[in-house]
Amino acid sequence: MVSAMDPLEERLQTRLNWATEDELQWQWLTCTEILHMVGVDEPCRRDASWAGRVMRRLNGGRARRSVARPCYSALPR
Repeated sequence: MVSAMDPLEERLQTRLNWATEDELQWQWLTCTEILHMVGVDEPCRRDASWAGRVMRRLNGGRARRSVARPCYSALPR
């Protein structure tokens, strides 16, 4: 059985530069900012929550809270 990849997860995997290992290039961004970077113009709360789970998995769990908002370590495009 073959399962299809979630379109939001696919955008996060393909439109961010995951090959960069230099941690100085990583930035702390909210999920909404990350979704805007990958082309989601008006992300809803569900999109942001799902993106948070995907980002934690893709970036090795790098997350923190900043002014009561979760932020995730993201790579440039």
